[in-house]
Amino acid sequence: MSNAVSQLHESITEGLHDLGLPGVQVEVAESGEVTLTGEIDDPGQEAEAIDVAFTRGAADVHSRLTYAAGSPTDSYLAREQHERPPPGAADQSKRTYEVQKSDSWWRIAQKHWGDGRKHPALRQANPDVKALHPGVVLVVPGIEDDATYHVVQQGESYWAIAQRYYGDGRRHEEIKAANPDIGGLHPGKVLRIPPKA
Repeated sequence: MSNAVSQLHESITEGLHDLGLPGVQVEVAESGEVTLTGEIDDPGQEAEAIDVAFTRGAADVHSRLTYAAGSPTDSYLAREQHERPPPGAADQSKRTYEVQKSDSWWRIAQKHWGDGRKHPALRQANPDVKALHPGVVLVVPGIEDDATYHVVQQGESYWAIAQRYYGDGRRHEEIKAANPDIGGLHPGKVLRIPPKA
């Protein structure tokens, strides 16, 4: 194991421990790709574990996390998220938030919108922020509709994403139109998925 791989492994493991997820195992490839395995209690923990891996420097993250008996069985990343934003969110102008110790994208979204699953909207509003550290200032946008936000995974296409959210891959142009500045699809990019019509 190279020194860089060892340092990345140690950093991610430490971050997971700080989140209270010491049971999540971390595998780091020489390419910087990270695989997370183990058992967790809920989808929020999956999102936070993935967030830790990315913010600590992973080139890509593959989740093979499973849920404990009696907890949800659908993966956070595969689940549709069509909840309405908190009351008044559409009226809020963009504001800023200074990252605190032990914050994650999930926790910040939970604080501002009451739903951690909307954390990709924060990433989309802060494309230059690669890692969350205390003192980093984020733009926190108002959420204007009930769109879903999707974090692109390795090997995904617009067609596959449209198939997943709309049940029809031919609707991929709607997703492209909603994300005119996205460029190519690369793991970690955030797409806005307009609501089903």
